[in-house]
Amino acid sequence: LSPLIDRSYSHKLSFLRAKVLVLRQQDTAGEYLRQLIESPLPDAIHIRCRLLLCEWLNETRCETSSTIKQQLDLISNSIKNLDLSSLSLIFESYLAMAHFSDNEYQRLNQLLHSPMFENKNSLIKRNQAEYDKQEKLDPLGRYTKVLKRSLDMDRKEIEEQKKLQYSYLISTLNNYLTCLKFYSNLSRKQTKNSMITT
Repeated sequence: LSPLIDRSYSHKLSFLRAKVLVLRQQDTAGEYLRQLIESPLPDAIHIRCRLLLCEWLNETRCETSSTIKQQLDLISNSIKNLDLSSLSLIFESYLAMAHFSDNEYQRLNQLLHSPMFENKNSLIKRNQAEYDKQEKLDPLGRYTKVLKRSLDMDRKEIEEQKKLQYSYLISTLNNYLTCLKFYSNLSRKQTKNSMITT
């Protein structure tokens, strides 16, 4: 293990140290969390470390969205092993996934309505008009083929962004709905516990 991880620390203490590093925005936070994740940990602490790493990556934007999504997918697989005693952690995990998807959906929405994409759409319309004209004059010509290839690439890029945006929208809705379900169970459990103690 790296010197970043002190063997004498309990799992909870190691997690708390990671939290402090993240809050102080230290560069070592990401590396420390990655090493904690690689070390043997109880499932709940392991998931909390991954959640914290995702939060840190999101804040610092030092990794791509797909890397953060990979971490969240690993969390999604890990929480399947948890029992109902970990309801709050399961809820927290789904909420993190919902927030991430929601943020990515909003980011792509802004991108698709940005001046850059508006210019791209205008360019596609101009190129389409040029291609239609050129296809009548010289259907097998080199310039016609270049225009067609350029049109296909631009359209594909926009289509892929829209598909990705839609997938994030579905993910956001599914995760928020799951959060509501777990929140309802969590509230019921807390009500039952408070009735027992009184």
